[in-house]
Amino acid sequence: RGLGDVYKRQTLVSTSTDELSAEKGDLKGYDYFTHKKRVDFTGNFLAQFQLPTLANEDLRVNLWMKGNEERSIFTVQAPYSRAIHPETVPAALYHQPSPTLIVRQQGEAESRPFAAIIDAFIPGEQQSVKQVQYFSPKSKDSGFVGMIVQSENGRTDHIYSHLKGEQKQLFADGSFIGTYGIASYQNDTLSALFLGHGTAIEKGQYKIETVREAGAVLVAFNKEGLSVDAELPFTLHLPMPTSTQRPFKLTSTNAEGELIEAIGQRYRKEKQFFLTFSLPKAKQQLWTYDE
Repeated sequence: RGLGDVYKRQTLVSTSTDELSAEKGDLKGYDYFTHKKRVDFTGNFLAQFQLPTLANEDLRVNLWMKGNEERSIFTVQAPYSRAIHPETVPAALYHQPSPTLIVRQQGEAESRPFAAIIDAFIPGEQQSVKQVQYFSPKSKDSGFVGMIVQSENGRTDHIYSHLKGEQKQLFADGSFIGTYGIASYQNDTLSALFLGHGTAIEKGQYKIETVREAGAVLVAFNKEGLSVDAELPFTLHLPMPTSTQRPFKLTSTNAEGELIEAIGQRYRKEKQFFLTFSLPKAKQQLWTYDE
């Protein structure tokens, strides 16, 4: 319903257009869109939708999208869906046109990918996403998209995304090799590190590296230890909590209920001590600290 720049909150004014049609060289299906309006805008924007529900509440959806060069934003009315049954939607939506957002850019999208965050909520519920910001690697790799999603509950997610995921991306506070990853914080404390598909993700003093090929690894941190979900073996780098010379280890149990342990290898980097652990493939395995 409304479009606005994420930071300045300026309202974007669109005007009627005869684009998005077969006559203009588009697919024939575009002719079914009506009430077409366009605005050229290359910045980050927020699109807001509001729809009724069967519970007599308005579903609200915020869509945060990263801007890019040569972008145009269209709002149109799409035909109603013939797959919708009258008992599954309010009468106000049944056989009614659907408000639709279309974002188009000139040229290929591989080096200028589309990236969006979608937050759905109903009135009375607090919307999840408070703000969305964006970051880039030192190399300014155009195929990379970095997003910082700040939630109302104090959680902040740093999202890493790359189409190919082959090159190492460097940042002021870490690095990333992969197609997808997340570093999650709760009230400024790292709560989880997720390598969706890749070989390494490093955030601050924490790092995950896969042993052989690319894969998925999730490590969630808590006071007692680590919760690990890994589809392949990996190494985990942690800041050392003490400068003691005693070995620091993690303990857990395997599928047979046997006690297993991982000894931390101590090393020093830039006047600080770290530990690296070699951990196996695991499914929701809990490792506890044992000094």
